[in-house]
Amino acid sequence: MKPILTIGTINRNNSKGLERTIASVARQKCGGLEYVVIDGNSSDGSVDVIRANTAKIDYWVSEPDRGISDAFNKVIGSANAAWVMLLNAGDVLRDDSITRIFDALMTNARVDIVCGRTLALSNSGNHKVLVPNASKLPLEMSIPHPSSIVNKTLYEKVGGYGLEYRIAMDYAFFLKARAANARFIELEDVYVEMEDGGVSNQSAFSRNRDSWEARNGAGIGLVANSYAFVRRLSRDLLSKAFK
Repeated sequence: MKPILTIGTINRNNSKGLERTIASVARQKCGGLEYVVIDGNSSDGSVDVIRANTAKIDYWVSEPDRGISDAFNKVIGSANAAWVMLLNAGDVLRDDSITRIFDALMTNARVDIVCGRTLALSNSGNHKVLVPNASKLPLEMSIPHPSSIVNKTLYEKVGGYGLEYRIAMDYAFFLKARAANARFIELEDVYVEMEDGGVSNQSAFSRNRDSWEARNGAGIGLVANSYAFVRRLSRDLLSKAFK
């Protein structure tokens, strides 16, 4: 039977996070699921983790890649299901997430992207629920990527993740989808818990520069793009100053 959903985990040298992610996928109590792991030629024991869990994984590969976008695109290329969900190593599915996602897919079969909520975990204990809002995409990345489930036909229509982006590849994809009139639905369920502090949080200026390029590539005008850039950078700098 063809799977309903392909979950893909990408990893490079995060063996402990990968182990947590694999375990969270294995805990899901439903069929119709395909699980893919793409490893970027890790040297920290990640491949040993994968080999120890091969019974829980439908397809995996460990090989050099050209970054996060390339790894995401490899998941899409290997997916046999109609829907695709992308997780980074360290992201954890809540125990009933896939059952709730399948219910959402059955109820919203005509949409292109199902957007759930993500809980961002902070070492300080200041956890935050990330709430999807596609209407804000021209201003900022407003879709929690780990809790987004994308119809594979949309990837075929607009393309995957741009290799030119080091950080904002997910934002650039959602902007492309919006420009192509993709149908988003925003749900209140939290599907994934993620560690706050990944690549997108490493440098406020680098992230905002990448986001500028994503908006520019989506045809957002100079004035609107400049406003969005200054608005987000100011928020980041103020947040850092008052930590």
